[in-house]
Amino acid sequence: MGLAGSTIISTSDNCAAARELVAADTAVGAFGIPGTSKDAALLVTLAPGGYTAHVSGVNRLTGIALVEIYKVP
Repeated sequence: MGLAGSTIISTSDNCAAARELVAADTAVGAFGIPGTSKDAALLVTLAPGGYTAHVSGVNRLTGIALVEIYKVP
């Protein structure tokens, strides 16, 4: 979940790699997400400022998360 203050900007769950996401991954040199992935991924345009990424597991379970943020040209 992406937040600006207390406003939710976007959420993601069980992402299938959309064409736009694949193009962005390639542009920034990120690893690709397979089309059958259950990973979460977001591609959003943000105004300059501070943001918070909130990560939670299914049914609020705990675990380990990897959050990567890229500036896409």
